[in-house]
Parts: sequence; C-alpha cells; structure tokens
Amino acid sequence: MSVTYFSKLMKKGLLLLFILLIGLSASSQNSVDSLVNELKKAPNPKKSHQLNALSKFYRSVDLEKSREFAEQALENSLEYSNVLESATALKNIGTYHYFKSQFAEAKENYLKALKAFKSIDDNTGISACLNNIANISKDQSNFKEALKMYFESLKYDEKLNDNAGIAATYSNIGQVYHLQSDYLKAIEFYNKSLELETQIGNVDGEGECLLNLGAAYEENESYDEAMLNNKKALKIFKESGNTLRLGLCLNNIGWLLFKTNNLDESRKFLLESFNIRKSQGDKSGMATNLANLGKIEEVKGNWDNALEYFFQSILIELELGNRLGVAGSLTSKGQFLLKNGRTKQSIDFFLNSLEISWEIQSPKSIGENYKYIAEAYATMNDFEKAYKFSRLYINLNDSINKLNVRNAIEGNFASTEILTGEEKTAENISKIKDIVVEGSKYEASLPKALIFSSLIIVVMVLVRLKYRG
Repeated sequence: MSVTYFSKLMKKGLLLLFILLIGLSASSQNSVDSLVNELKKAPNPKKSHQLNALSKFYRSVDLEKSREFAEQALENSLEYSNVLESATALKNIGTYHYFKSQFAEAKENYLKALKAFKSIDDNTGISACLNNIANISKDQSNFKEALKMYFESLKYDEKLNDNAGIAATYSNIGQVYHLQSDYLKAIEFYNKSLELETQIGNVDGEGECLLNLGAAYEENESYDEAMLNNKKALKIFKESGNTLRLGLCLNNIGWLLFKTNNLDESRKFLLESFNIRKSQGDKSGMATNLANLGKIEEVKGNWDNALEYFFQSILIELELGNRLGVAGSLTSKGQFLLKNGRTKQSIDFFLNSLEISWEIQSPKSIGENYKYIAEAYATMNDFEKAYKFSRLYINLNDSINKLNVRNAIEGNFASTEILTGEEKTAENISKIKDIVVEGSKYEASLPKALIFSSLIIVVMVLVRLKYRG
C-alpha cells in the first residue's frame, strides 16, 4: 500500500529543514571570548554590531542567549538611530522565533526588518528577509508564496553577485521541488548549491546540501547513498557544534535504519534526536521524531503505543498550523487502522484528511484519500460508495494527466507559472476541480460528513490527552 506524500516527509524527519540566509560573518567565526572582548572595547554607539554578532554566534548553541543579545542590539541601535543594526537585530529576533516554530512572531519581525533594510537600500538584508519569510510560507505549505519570495530574493542575490545568498536560495528552491516530489529537479538545485558552498568554503552550508541530497536519494530508495550523505553531514555538524542540525541528522539516520529493518538501532537514534530537539524547543522536529517512533511500534505490533505517539505528534502539528502535515498524518494513520481491521475508524481519519486536502488544494492528497475511502467501503461491502469514491479518484488522475499541469499533483497550480514562465489560466485550474466533482451527486453530502468526522478527531485527541493526565 502506498504512503502519502507528507507521511514520507514525516518519516524522513522533515528532511527539508530550511536554510536561513543568516550569512555567517568573520566575527561569528571568532570564539565567544573574542566577541565579548570586542563588545567591551566598543564605544556605546558601536555596541549593537558586536551584540548582533554574538546573537549569530549563539544561534546554533543557545537560542535563548541568541535572543537576549539580539534584543540588546535592538535597544542599543534604536537609542543611537543605527538603522542597519536595528534591521539586523530584528532579523535575528525573527530567526529565534523561527527556530522555536513561532511563525507569526518570526514573520512579524522579518517584515519589520525588511522595511528597515529597504529604507537604507540594503539589498543583502532585503534578500535575506525575503528568503526567511519564504521559509515560513514553505513551512506552512504555502508553496506558491514561498516560490514567489525565493525568486524575488534570488534577483537581489544575483545583482549583488552574492554566491552565499545564491547558494542558500538554490537550496531552498530545491526543497520546494522536493516537497512537490520532483526529485530530479530537487537534486539539480541541491548540487548547484553544494558547488557554490564548496567554492566559498561554507562548511555548514555543505552539510545542509548533503542532508538534502540524502533526502532525495532516500526517496529514490538509494539507501546506501542516502546514509553516506547523512553521515557526512553528521560529521560536519558535530565538528561545528550545530545541535539543531545534529538532531536532524540523527533522525534521518534513525529513519534509514528503520527502512533497512534495524529497529532497535533506529529507536536509539530517534530518541537521541528527540532529546536534542526537546532541549532546543524544536516542536516541528519533535513531532517528526514522535511519528517515526510510532512507526517502529507499528512494525513491532504495539498498536496502543503507536497510537500514543501519533496523538502526541499530531497535537504538535495542529499547534503549529501545519495543515499539509496534519493531512498526511491523518491519511497515514487511516491506512494503519484500515490495515488492522478498524475500517470504520479509518474512514473518519481519511475524511478529515480529505477536508484539509481540499482546503489547501492538494490533488495528490485528495486522490489518495479518495482511493483509501473506496478501499475501506469495499472492505465493508458497501460497493455503491466504494464505486463513487473510485470514480472520483479516477476522474482526478485523468484530469491532471489531460491538462498536463506540471506539479499539479501537489496542488500548487500557480507555482507552474513561476517555475516555467507558462501562463496557466484560471479556466485550466478550474477544469481540474470540475472534472473531479462532475458526475457524482454523492460528493454534495461530503461537507457534512467531513465536519462530523473533524469533530470526532478533535474529541479523540482531547480524550487521549485527558487520559494521559
């Protein structure tokens, strides 16, 4: 039985954690003692620069200290009307919130920083803010907006001949392709990024590229190559002390061990990753670890434990507003329930996922839920409903093939315009939706069923939490 797109990403540990254009400067390469000494020597009007440098230094070591230094930099720069350092401090504060998965606060600070950078025509700062805002859109499954911002950011990087910025943006664009299951295109952009990172000597940037390449190879079931790239990245991040990426590497290796049926070793790596991410407040990463640990329990036949991990994971995803992630998790759990004979319960999960999939216009997710609902009804000998959902599934796939809309399988119709330069009219977009629903009066009753099933899932989560005390 196939697995939904997002559940694949959940298994891999959301391998696509995003590169922020944080631009490690020469000062951030110095030891913390050296930076503190420079801060003490600097006159008051110049202290904001050193405070921002310390904020960057601590970003991969201690997020709370990073925030404290950024806030001090902001206070100092405002006092002495230093717009550049104020903008930089706001960007650093935004990055703190981003790594804490506090996306609304992160975007608010990035937008303030963007406005400040524009006021002084600082193209480097403008590009960085656009890139970071795009990262948030990507995290929240708004791929159209993410691509728009990335390509806008790339224009500034190319104008500046900023190889570091270009490399980071290439990687992020590759990640969007990856999210849309276009792995060959993703590898192309990852390799472009890796080449530039190597040229400029950005070791951590090389590590990021290796992680993403490992993800792409894993999707193509080239597990040895995937493991090799992840182990190279692990070595890099251990040497640099980047605990955020250590958690990611450990998760990825744990998942690859799971894929090769080394369950005990897999659990060991996943738990180590979870502990690191918990200490860093990385909620998105924690949700991934929990989902992966649940998969191990499923294979071992520990169904109650598996569901326990699932509910913990999905609660975090709901908190973060990751609708594509929630949809994928619901579909994946529906498959698990269907496989284990809990057919009626599985339909509730599929219907919930279907509702979210329609909201975010994800045809692939919609189609997979149609298919699994049809299978569930067939198992229950309700062949009328099984037939109707089967027709919806077939119509959807036919409509996508006929219109030949690139990447439409992930629901980002408008992104085709950005990636290819071709105009995709509203008429063509609507054709996909029209073909999906035509010829089936049954779908008119779906909203009521979906709302009902949504309430069931919310109640299930709340009851589960209450039971846990």
